[in-house]
Amino acid sequence: MKTENVTGDASRLYQAVLAHLQSGLWNDIRNARTLSWMVSGLLLSQRSTLPNWLSHINA
Repeated sequence: MKTENVTGDASRLYQAVLAHLQSGLWNDIRNARTLSWMVSGLLLSQRSTLPNWLSHINA
């Protein structure tokens, strides 16, 4: 997914992933949110290291 607005892509992807994860059994919704950002960062950066994901995280 390559567009001019990577931040917008990250937010949309995060919302889509979170919608699927929220229906799971979580002790704390923060775990689902963290995993959603991790999956979004992994997909958008196409790298498997945390430092590459950081630019795609909206904190």
